[in-house]
Amino acid sequence: MAGAQVGDTTRAESMGADATLDTALSAFTDCIKYTCLHTLAVKVSDKFRQLALSSEQHFLPMPVRGLPSGEETGKFISIDVGGTNLRVGFVELFGKDGLDGGDGPSRELIRKAHERSWPIEDHLKVDKAEDLFAWIGACITDVIRSGYAELSAAEKEELFIGITFSFPMTQTLLGEATLLPMGKGFAITSNLNLGKMLLAGYQRQCDAAEANVVNMAKSSASLEASYKLPKLKLVAIANDTISTFISVAYAVKARPNSRTAMGLIAGTGTNAAIPLRLDYFSSSKTAHSRTSFIGDSAEADAIVTNTEWSVHPTGDPLFELDIPTKWDKQLDEHLPPNFRGFQPFEYMTAGRYLGEIVRLVLHDIVSHGNGMDKILPLLITQNSISTASVAAAAALDSDVNSLAEPFAKFPTALKAIVQPISKAVMDRSAALMAAYVVGLLALAGDITLQGLNDELAKRNKDEDFVEEELVVAYTGGLISSNPGYRQSCEYWMNELIRNSSWRNQGKQIVLKEALDGGVIGAAVLAGTAMRSRAELT
Repeated sequence: MAGAQVGDTTRAESMGADATLDTALSAFTDCIKYTCLHTLAVKVSDKFRQLALSSEQHFLPMPVRGLPSGEETGKFISIDVGGTNLRVGFVELFGKDGLDGGDGPSRELIRKAHERSWPIEDHLKVDKAEDLFAWIGACITDVIRSGYAELSAAEKEELFIGITFSFPMTQTLLGEATLLPMGKGFAITSNLNLGKMLLAGYQRQCDAAEANVVNMAKSSASLEASYKLPKLKLVAIANDTISTFISVAYAVKARPNSRTAMGLIAGTGTNAAIPLRLDYFSSSKTAHSRTSFIGDSAEADAIVTNTEWSVHPTGDPLFELDIPTKWDKQLDEHLPPNFRGFQPFEYMTAGRYLGEIVRLVLHDIVSHGNGMDKILPLLITQNSISTASVAAAAALDSDVNSLAEPFAKFPTALKAIVQPISKAVMDRSAALMAAYVVGLLALAGDITLQGLNDELAKRNKDEDFVEEELVVAYTGGLISSNPGYRQSCEYWMNELIRNSSWRNQGKQIVLKEALDGGVIGAAVLAGTAMRSRAELT
């Protein structure tokens, strides 16, 4: 990848063999300033505009236009299939007025019930696709049985379901999707119709239940295990980023001067979703899509988009500004061949990699002396330091001897450098994430990015502006579990928009966590599909 090679010289060579704490810190923190981050955001926005128009791997439009109205109601089976866990539960939506028409913040907009979570074991990832979906069908059955007594007569005949699937897929309808090779340890490589596979797996459970009903008189099965299971109607499918975005959009719809502008995943990996106008895309991306209009208006001119914003060449702006360090280059070189240069933005920002960056820096400093003549086994073993440990060290503001494992047994001299290096790596991640968010919002037209010396911005600072809160819905352990990380992201986002143009005055970016966004977002999309009857034919 051409973009991944730009950092072979300049900063990487300037570090040479003189790896010290000061040089390491400056390598990570030199970019954490307004001028650099503003320039990065501008370059990111320009790159995204190119990719939205031309790339078949980025800015994938989902068949959804508009935002939830906040009036969606109903009870749904909601399924969230991740790379590690499967979650299934009932989700009931009560709409803007909430349960019982109550007023005030205590009203209940969403109720979850009988939710369960299962780890997706390794053998299921490498078995045949039919076996994986048969297991998912059995899990769905367990949840339905647990809540069967609470179903209405109609629901006992048929249940509507929404699914969040954290894997690549193509869609032309909201209720249909074709799975692409899944990755994340899954061996499924051929294109599969997600709906057909899921319903076939569940049908195996229905067939067994019907056999139980027929043989109940001869069987020792309990009554609970012998009734006929309801049919399932799959009405909405989305990836995790889209569901995160939609789940918060539903919850904040009724707030004045506030709207959900985008969805953000900042955890093991990173991705984003945002509505974009149709004219941003090439005709090949939208020609075969039957788009569902959701929310209040069938005139919505923006289509919800899965950006895949970490996939090469989205990292080109980073290399153009010489932001990657020699340790970023080393991390890339240590990856399996098919991943090298593939997601450079993710390698510098996401939870899967920050611990490894810190390990590489510590190893480099120790191996060049600096008062420490022993390289610990922990520093030699790849991926031996977790990002959670790095985040805890970065947040430490007391004596270094209070460092927890795996750093607790480090010699004092090494402990003294763990905290500042961890903080620098985490701070850079948050700042770069902020710049990419601002670049994406600028692409969508939600905010304006002007040049630092733009005379128009200077002349019009006193003109009227509109008060508006732009909500960025987020999920992911990196940002959810580390308050300092979230605060740093939010700070830099607002610094960038506040100082970039007079048109942004009065606008504020607010990060809002999408709790259970995969489960809730799937249900909200199912609710929107129920309002758009075309999706049920």
